[in-house]
Amino acid sequence: MSEANAYLNEDGEMMSLWRAMVSQGENIPVTMPVRGVSMLPLLKAGRDKVTVVPLCREPIVGDIIVFCADADFYVVHRIRGLTDTHVETIGDNCLEPDKRFAYEAVCGLVTHIQRRNRQICIDTPFWRGYGRLWMAMLPVRAFYRKNIRYPLGRLARKFIKKK
Repeated sequence: MSEANAYLNEDGEMMSLWRAMVSQGENIPVTMPVRGVSMLPLLKAGRDKVTVVPLCREPIVGDIIVFCADADFYVVHRIRGLTDTHVETIGDNCLEPDKRFAYEAVCGLVTHIQRRNRQICIDTPFWRGYGRLWMAMLPVRAFYRKNIRYPLGRLARKFIKKK
């Protein structure tokens, strides 16, 4: 097993233990490092940590949550849609939403981002509005990636190879 996988397993074990404590009535936050690139530009791996609290209110569109995708595999994404029984999420750096999952898979609500020496409270109307705006810009972001960023990158790579 690689070091990266072992580290992820440690995070998964920590979250499983935290969930067990929450199910017994403990109401404590947990802070965990961010992995991956799915929440760029808001969350960056190696730089940011998120503080997760048990759900103390109904989640709403624009909230960032942690959910259990598989046993000991937890994902931090933004809520895109809610029904009575299911949640739909999407990463800020993703063009396609995640598969809908049952409301019971939601572990907690991200309330703070720890960035270097700062604590940023994101459980506010401003940050939910930011999230809604970011999601509304999805078609523009998809167009930019497909028609501007990737072709320019290919062109730059060709130019660099010729030198």
